[in-house]
Amino acid sequence: MIDVHRPSLYGSDQSDRWLMQTVLEHSSRHPARRAAAAWVDAYDGALALGAAASRAQVLADAAYRATATMAGLPTGDWRRQ
Repeated sequence: MIDVHRPSLYGSDQSDRWLMQTVLEHSSRHPARRAAAAWVDAYDGALALGAAASRAQVLADAAYRATATMAGLPTGDWRRQ
């Protein structure tokens, strides 16, 4: 299996989780809150099912990208924007 995990934006998966939780709780934009909720739900759900943090990160990033794309938000994949 090829590891497609990208380095965490702030050096740890917990920092990414904290950032997404902050957006979820404090953003004034509903689409941003929805995308952050998708990330947090996927990340926490994967960990609860026994996934490693790196795998949870990959799943959470995919959930964020799918939700953000539907809402017209940036996905971090600058090649597609």
